[in-house]
Amino acid sequence: LHATADLAGEITNHPGSNESDSRRDDFTLKDSAPHDAEVPVETGSRDKSPQSLSPSRPETGNTQPAVPPSQTQAGGAKRGIWAYLTGVFAAQVANNALVVSLPLVLMHLGQHIGTIGFATTLTTALDMSGTLVSGWLTQRFSPETVLKASTWARAAALIAIPAMLAAGALTAPWAIALYAVDALARGVADTARNTMPMALVGKEKPALDALNSKARAAFNLGGIVGPALVGLLALKTFSNTGNWLVAGVFAAAAAVYHFIPKPIALTSPEKTATPDKGAAIKKIVSDKWLRTALLTSVFLEL
Repeated sequence: LHATADLAGEITNHPGSNESDSRRDDFTLKDSAPHDAEVPVETGSRDKSPQSLSPSRPETGNTQPAVPPSQTQAGGAKRGIWAYLTGVFAAQVANNALVVSLPLVLMHLGQHIGTIGFATTLTTALDMSGTLVSGWLTQRFSPETVLKASTWARAAALIAIPAMLAAGALTAPWAIALYAVDALARGVADTARNTMPMALVGKEKPALDALNSKARAAFNLGGIVGPALVGLLALKTFSNTGNWLVAGVFAAAAAVYHFIPKPIALTSPEKTATPDKGAAIKKIVSDKWLRTALLTSVFLEL
């Protein structure tokens, strides 16, 4: 009660901005305005220090202690990491299963090996184009938004193939067009997926290395499981089940990605210096090990 009376007295006795500092600090003035006298204040129990405005005893009640924000953030980050790893595994299962199902579908439609090679080349070129576009999209929106949208786009394009095949309406041009849409979305999804580790754990090297290693393990495991499943389904004869499997797994991966919370900011508000790309290129060319690593990566990719 004393603390409440002190607070009321401070509010009613608070002077205007044009009064002196001494009056502003003195809560016990006798010449207060008439309305000030209406508030009963026990001056004897009051102290001029700021601590007198706070309750002297802690309040008691039935309220439960709040969960510390750090625990809440840690739980959300852990859930986001597992959702990311699960989505990476599922998407790679479907992605590498598609490597097997694409030529099987075109062969089923009566196309020869030249047409299949053309379709594969076209999808590779569009994959590269999607990678270039994804850099701008990731900066314009956010990595997890781009990852979700592009994975849903892949599921939508690929589910049309078994549906049209079951209805007898799928032709080779339609199949190649749908695979081309998927390839463009694949390039977008690849860049967004590779950006997610830093968005989830920040730039701390131990945490970033740990997440990258887990993501690579999930990626490689999915690359083994996907072709094996489709190969087993088509072991004796062509089966449309593999195409349904590819589309369904992509939809599942997109759904799992929605459990990823909004990642931490990748950039700080302070302005950073623009990197010197020319100096970086000179460093790579002049250093024997960097030059060897670059050329080896290029040959491996080819």
